[in-house]
Amino acid sequence: MKQIDAGGLSFRENRRRNKYYVDKTLLIKDILESNDSGVFLFTRPRRFGKTTNLTMMDAFFNIDYKGNDWFDGLAISRYPEYDGYKNAFPVINLNMKDTKSPDYENFMNALGGAIVDALKKTPI
Repeated sequence: MKQIDAGGLSFRENRRRNKYYVDKTLLIKDILESNDSGVFLFTRPRRFGKTTNLTMMDAFFNIDYKGNDWFDGLAISRYPEYDGYKNAFPVINLNMKDTKSPDYENFMNALGGAIVDALKKTPI
């Protein structure tokens, strides 16, 4: 029986484990069609899918996941004009949870370390 994820799985884990998924892949289309500066801010209250959406975009754009079938049958797959973007880019993932600090100086040091760690993982 198919299950609902209540544990905060990433997009790819939801798809790999065949969990129910509310298809928000047209967010990718919206981003690609926007004429904005290329900077997007996603604000939502807790438990509204920010992490799932970000991991969905990572799974779509990240070259590390080339050849996956996670988007087959989802709404974005009805738009072949976006296939050229799929798994075509190095993606830098910076998790701000790694920067918890008691003061500004420690925060800046932790942030610098998180950036260095993220860049080390990126094949540029």
